[in-house]
Amino acid sequence: MIRSRLLLKLSWCLICLLESVASLPMEQTVPFKRMECFYDTFQEGERATMSIFVLSGSPLQATIRLEGPLAPLGADQNMQKFHESVMEFERNPNAKMTSDDFVYEQQVVDFESIEFEPLEEEEAVDQITGDDKHSEVMKVYERAKRRNEIAKRKRQAVRASDDPVLFTNGVPRAGWYRGCVVAHVDTVDVEFDLRKESDYGMHPSNDHVLSQDDYRRLQEDISSDAAQEKATAAMTKNGRRNVQQLQWQQGEMANDEDFVQAKEKIKELRSLLADIQSLMAKERRRVATHKQINEHSHQRMVKASFWETVLFVGITLMQVYLIHTWFTSGAPVLGR
Repeated sequence: MIRSRLLLKLSWCLICLLESVASLPMEQTVPFKRMECFYDTFQEGERATMSIFVLSGSPLQATIRLEGPLAPLGADQNMQKFHESVMEFERNPNAKMTSDDFVYEQQVVDFESIEFEPLEEEEAVDQITGDDKHSEVMKVYERAKRRNEIAKRKRQAVRASDDPVLFTNGVPRAGWYRGCVVAHVDTVDVEFDLRKESDYGMHPSNDHVLSQDDYRRLQEDISSDAAQEKATAAMTKNGRRNVQQLQWQQGEMANDEDFVQAKEKIKELRSLLADIQSLMAKERRRVATHKQINEHSHQRMVKASFWETVLFVGITLMQVYLIHTWFTSGAPVLGR
């Protein structure tokens, strides 16, 4: 009985491990002043989500853009007409952008300069009035507390900078749309993804489309529940057919309780693997971002030191020239 249960749990854990291997996000290199796009079809009223994370570049900036419809549904059956529709939009984008049912949304993402909202308590601190010593001491204390809170918010913003930026927009009309990344400052390496509501569904806690990993884990949970119900039903049916046969085999075979426990362990294992995968991806992004920021800071320091040296040498040479001109011009020397 123990051996049977152990084999059951090991087999389910092996299946869980094989199914839980997630693919790495797609990385692309976008040359300077160029753009890379994903094309897909969307139905009317459907929502599209673009996910982007800038891994390298100087600075870590890029522009994401959602455009469409570039062509009607079914235009891909004739690739020449589809290509002509896209080229027509690129030659004269203003002709379609003025239409009410055309989407042209863009956003600049910056992973090097992290913004954060000011504290709500900042304005209330300056409202403390009074000339007595106690009020002045409280003002100093509140200002120090506010500075500490702001510093804490900055550190939290840096720790949260390993998450990709999500941009979601609705589609007013069915057709072909594209999500693009534009390198408007420098060549950048990005993780970019375009996903639609009809493929993955919406996230229950926000207004964005589910990611591939979240959708895969959801489907695994659903399939696990269905398999458990099917196995339980089969065992119940066999038990009704031949109760005596099951009674003497009961010491060697798994029962319903074993399946329930295995199912719970599998869910815990999948959740743990998903958390590990998410932490690994965030750590990889954080290391890449901090490496780029440190390199950019070093480059700025080198440039600043270089120009400071040039300025110092220039001022020194100017002083030497003025002194030399003073002595060679025959001007009277002080003390004579």
